[in-house]
Amino acid sequence: MAEDETYRLEALSGTAAALARAVPHASAELVVASAGALVDPRRPAGATFVLRDSRVRLQLYLARKRTRLHLIFSRPAWPNRVVFNTRLSFQVTPTLAEPAGALRADEVGYRLVLPRFVIARPTPHQLDTLAPPGATRRNTVLMAIGPEGRDVLAVKDPDPKRCKAEWRYTLRGVPSPGAELHGHWPLGPFLALTEAIRSWVSSGCEGGDERPMGAPHSDERSEPRRLLYQIVKAYCAAATAVGRTSNKGPRLRGFLEPLAVAYGLGSYEADVVLRLMPDGSLARDEADDLFQLLLRVRVGQEAGRAKAHVAIGPPDFLVSGEMHRAFLDALARDRAVAELRRKLARLDKRLAPSDGAVRRFLADFGPSASVFRTTRAPGTDTDMVLIPGAVGGRRVLVVFHARFVVDVEDEEQPVTLDGGSVRALYAGAPDPDALAFDREVVRYFLRLIVAVRNWIGVLP
Repeated sequence: MAEDETYRLEALSGTAAALARAVPHASAELVVASAGALVDPRRPAGATFVLRDSRVRLQLYLARKRTRLHLIFSRPAWPNRVVFNTRLSFQVTPTLAEPAGALRADEVGYRLVLPRFVIARPTPHQLDTLAPPGATRRNTVLMAIGPEGRDVLAVKDPDPKRCKAEWRYTLRGVPSPGAELHGHWPLGPFLALTEAIRSWVSSGCEGGDERPMGAPHSDERSEPRRLLYQIVKAYCAAATAVGRTSNKGPRLRGFLEPLAVAYGLGSYEADVVLRLMPDGSLARDEADDLFQLLLRVRVGQEAGRAKAHVAIGPPDFLVSGEMHRAFLDALARDRAVAELRRKLARLDKRLAPSDGAVRRFLADFGPSASVFRTTRAPGTDTDMVLIPGAVGGRRVLVVFHARFVVDVEDEEQPVTLDGGSVRALYAGAPDPDALAFDREVVRYFLRLIVAVRNWIGVLP
C-alpha cells in the first residue's frame, strides 16, 4: 500500500489478515534456515529459532471521502478534511489449542463499558429524588461522584451551545434544591466531577459497569456502529488467517515437523479518536463544532467465545504521560512562570509571592494536575489547568486556562504557552459554593456529558 493513497475502510480486514498470516510464515522460514546446520556438515551446529510472541502495531488515519470512511497510512495535508487518528495492535502467539474455524463478526459478543461514574439505568425513584423535576432517562445524566461515588450530580437537558442546563447535586445523601445552570458551576460538584473523570481516565477508561449491546452490521445507519463493525471484522479476519496458517506447511514435513509451532491471535486492541458533531454523528468538516471522544475496542476469547468490550473516553483530558509532562514543562519556563505569578497574585498574593514560589508549586503539585482542552483553533488550543496543592500548610486550589501551541513533531518543546493568554479563574482554599468558572469550562463538561449520553444511545 502506498502511503499517499486511500483505501476503503473495508480494506482493514484484509490488511490485518495479511499481517497476522505473516507471523507463522516467517516462523517457518526461521525454522528452515536455522535447521540447515543440522544437515550441512560444513556449518557448525547452532540453535533452532522460531518466533515467539509477535505484536503488530498500526498507526493509521480514517477520513471521509464522499460518503464513506477511508484508510490513510500517511496523514495528508487536508486543511478542511476531518481525520480520525487510529491505532490498531494485536498479538500473534504460540498456542496448543486446535486452530479455530472461520470467525464472523456477527458471532462476537459485544459489551459496552460505561464510564465508571455514570448511572446508566437510573430507577424512577432515583430520577424523582436525585434529579431536577421532569427528569427522564433520555434527558438526564446521573453521575455518582465524590468519595467512593456516594454523591450524585444530575444534569438535565444539557445544552453546551447556550451553556445551559438544570442540575441537582446530592451531597452526603442531602439533595440540593436544584438550580438552572447559566454559564456558572459551583466549585464543589465541579471538583468532584473532575476527580471522577481523572480516576476514569487513569484506569484507561475502563472498569465501569458493562451492559450487553447488539452486534453491529455493515449496513448500519449509525456511523459509529459501522466503524465498530469493521474494527471487529478485522479481528475476525486476523484470527481466521492465523488459525488457517500454520508452519506445518510443505517445508516443515519429515524431520522438521516436530519443530512446527501453531499460532493463535492474542490480545487485539483498537483506539479511534472520533470527532463528533453535537448530535453524536461523525464530523464532516473542520469548521464544524467538534468534540473529540476516544473509542476503545478490546477483543479476545472468553470462555470459548470471542467478546468485544467497547469503551469511550475523553482523549483531551490529561492526567499523566508524555503530553501531560510537556504541558507542565511549558508552564515551568521563565516567561510562563512570570506570567502565571502575575495572574495568580491578583487572586491570592500569598500563593504567588515570587517566581520561585510558583516554580516550586508546579514542581511539587504539577504531577497531580488535570489538563484538558476546552476549545481548539488553527495553531493553538485553549486548555484548562487545575492543580490541587498546599501552601504554608493550607490546602489550595489553582485553576486557570491559557492558549497553548501544540506541535507533536517538535521533540524538544512539543507544547509552548502562548504569551499573554493566561486567565486565572481561582486561587485559594477550595470553597464548594464559589462560582469561579467561566462559560468555556462549563461548556466543556456539558459537551462531555452530552457526548456520553448520545454515545450510550448510539451504540446499544
